Amino acid sequence: MNEIGADSGSPQPDRAGALTHRQILTVFSGVMAGMFVAAIDQTIVTTAAKEIGGDFGNFTDLAWMFTSYSLASTAVMPLAGKLSDLYGRKLAFQAAIVIFTGGSLLCGVAPSFGSLIAFRGVQGIGGGALIVLAFAIVGDIVSPAERGRYQGLVGSVFAVASVIGPLLGGMIVANTSWRWIFLVNLPVGVAALLITNRALDLPFARRDHRIDWLGAALVVVSASGFVVAAALIGERHAWSSPAVLACGAIAVVGAFAFVAQERRAEEPVLPLRLFESRTMQTTSVVAFLLGMGMFGAIVYLPQYLQVVKELVATNAGLRMIPVMGGILIASTTSGRLIARWGRYRMFPIVGLAIQSVAYLGFAQMGRSTPLVLVFALMTTAGMGIGMVSPVLVLAVQNEVAPSDLGAATSATTFIRQMGATLSTAVFGAIIAGRIPLETKFLLDDPDRLEAVDRAAQLAAIDLFMDTLRVVWWCTVPVAVIGCIVAWRIPENALRRSANVTNAPSGAPTAVPEPTFQGD
Repeated sequence: MNEIGADSGSPQPDRAGALTHRQILTVFSGVMAGMFVAAIDQTIVTTAAKEIGGDFGNFTDLAWMFTSYSLASTAVMPLAGKLSDLYGRKLAFQAAIVIFTGGSLLCGVAPSFGSLIAFRGVQGIGGGALIVLAFAIVGDIVSPAERGRYQGLVGSVFAVASVIGPLLGGMIVANTSWRWIFLVNLPVGVAALLITNRALDLPFARRDHRIDWLGAALVVVSASGFVVAAALIGERHAWSSPAVLACGAIAVVGAFAFVAQERRAEEPVLPLRLFESRTMQTTSVVAFLLGMGMFGAIVYLPQYLQVVKELVATNAGLRMIPVMGGILIASTTSGRLIARWGRYRMFPIVGLAIQSVAYLGFAQMGRSTPLVLVFALMTTAGMGIGMVSPVLVLAVQNEVAPSDLGAATSATTFIRQMGATLSTAVFGAIIAGRIPLETKFLLDDPDRLEAVDRAAQLAAIDLFMDTLRVVWWCTVPVAVIGCIVAWRIPENALRRSANVTNAPSGAPTAVPEPTFQGD
């Protein structure tokens, strides 16, 4: 056994074996640096879509620039968690930073649109792994009972990225080439690598293992078929089109083959025994419904602000701050309450109920809705999301053994992403079926929309608004069903010990199995 012990010069733990508050904040600095790289990419790239399409003379395939990233990031999630269980979080996290930064460099120098799409996939591999591993590292160093003290730090990364991303993206596009949208990630990535090299000094017990490469390949094949089918439906392909059916068949066959492989694999990528617990079963369903409802409701808000409320793109991005603010406030508050009360089951129930109310409010919005009311509903939706998402990960991490923490965390994140992907297909099909292609092109290009007379503009806007209402009405029952399912989440006793401690080199780093109050 080869184990990396804590630095002998580290401060003494504040209780038996635990890392001190200062040590935890040091590790968090590395985690947040890596997360920031991935988080800002989600908001900064959207500001350059029009310029990229114009440079390469291709506006019709712009969606694939985002689909390739989503495809790669989704497919890599299960494998990233398992590899970190086997080789250690630090090595896996730094590898993800290198892959993401390298992908950014390739995107910045891409000679063609096809190569840009491929390089976005490389970025997605790094970005998906960064998100999963960040939550796994948090699960390692902070006990479930105390995680509320630090939960706001994680949420603040996404909040800051949502503000800086559109501003920085707008400045880059206005003053330089769109290529700097990607190249700006290089110094941030290098800084994140340097910080994590010093900050992520995590003990790790290496053990003999055999990687289930076939299982990893099958989950990539299945997820790829699922994501591509969703993207095709969103591009006006019918559900019954040969391309969609072929991708759907690949996804289904790949999923069955993956399950069969995991049943017999010596070191499965996703241990199926994890799903024998009611906690994992229930949180998986809730995570899927959360992803589906959240994506369907939130992703169209910038378009509503830009097209219906006629705000410029950068301002529309900045006006998403209420959502992120609500998430940050709710996740921090709920985390501290969980730490104080030792109970967490009520938060997903209340959070999904709040989301239901917010999505119902979205379905009532129109051109004349006051912005103050829009922002209030956005804040409410964010608060509902902030009360649910972190608690699902907390419940799962609290129950699994330390050796399965990465796989369990990635499974929860992966399932939520699958819900978001399905919503892409369902709600994309609704929009494609109700809005003619020529009107969609008009709405996607502000300059083209401004060029037509006001009557034509209002007709297009009203059609778009009516379609958005249908989409938002569909998200309401999704959230309601999620709220009902959340009642079945067991209320287990929160473990008060972390996986990573200040134990001397050579001492065991695993914690004892927790005891439970529920099933």
